[in-house]
Amino acid sequence: MDKLPWLGSAFVLPAAALVLPWSKAYSFFNIKWLYIAHVVLFEAGSAIAGAAPNMDTLIVGRTVAGIGGCGMYIGGMVFFSVTTTSKERPIYVSLITPVWGLGTVLGPIVRFSSS
Repeated sequence: MDKLPWLGSAFVLPAAALVLPWSKAYSFFNIKWLYIAHVVLFEAGSAIAGAAPNMDTLIVGRTVAGIGGCGMYIGGMVFFSVTTTSKERPIYVSLITPVWGLGTVLGPIVRFSSS
């Protein structure tokens, strides 16, 4: 129970710390391949967390998923800014932001309710 607060923090802390570096990376590298790399990283972290035999491994998996998830979020915003007009952009951004919030909040709940 002592490590329970780390489940939520393990995802959000690296995500918050990497917003600026990932944003800069999207200006240097191919958007498509960097986004795919972040999806793979997020999925790897989710697989680690899903197969975790103990709390420490679960926290590491959530951290890796947070690193990839931050890149996916920034990549989504970059894709929207590149592929939409200035009139369409607010609609897409207003749809992606609640989905990100729900996923962050409901991820641990879904994980523990299924076990």
